[in-house]
Amino acid sequence: MSYNKQSDPYRYVKAEDFFSDLDSEDGRPQWARVENVELLPNQFDAQGNIKNKTCDHGLAFQDSNNKIFLIQFIRPTVFRVRFNPRYASAEQYSIWNSRNLVQDTLADLISTLDRFERVSWEVHGRDEGDLVVIESRPTLGADNQSARAPATSNPEGYYMQLRIRKRDFKIIALQPVSRSRSWEDDDLRSFGICGPDETKYDVKVVWQTKPRGILYSDKATVVEVEKPGRARYLGSLVRSLG
Repeated sequence: MSYNKQSDPYRYVKAEDFFSDLDSEDGRPQWARVENVELLPNQFDAQGNIKNKTCDHGLAFQDSNNKIFLIQFIRPTVFRVRFNPRYASAEQYSIWNSRNLVQDTLADLISTLDRFERVSWEVHGRDEGDLVVIESRPTLGADNQSARAPATSNPEGYYMQLRIRKRDFKIIALQPVSRSRSWEDDDLRSFGICGPDETKYDVKVVWQTKPRGILYSDKATVVEVEKPGRARYLGSLVRSLG
């Protein structure tokens, strides 16, 4: 019996096709891309600390078409991208959460979760010329013994690092991952042979966009994400941007 892919109710649909019925001049959205970006000025103090209160726990960027977007950490290994093509300044992004969240603002939500999880962390950012780096790190001197605290390669290492390429815009998320242990390790130890050092960490790319991976029209925004080959058409993700 032949299989008709077009009749499958669960067939894969690209986001660009999903939004194709939105109103536009010719009946289809006119997609533009975020191609080159720069940091919005005056986001750091004299010591290099982030002082932008509008973009709490993150930084604000502007592309060559003056579109503004924010990249913010919510938890040490969770971040969000906020983008609304109609906004002309970072101040237009509301600090208030949607009503389905317990806390009114992102800062209140982070503070509440930190107390519950007994984790103390902070966000650092720096401009490296061609790249902007944003990191979530343990607060210096903090005693993060909670089981909920993510792994770091060393006490002063980062939980997660975001690298934002300015030209041919791209976001890459890096995270220290402990080396995996297999059933062979127990056999090696039973014969007095050392297995892999489980205290070591490898830095892995855990998430990344495609180059120039933010598309937008007047009413829709699409983020193109690189996926491993085996997961290219598996799962779905709905983003609320803006």
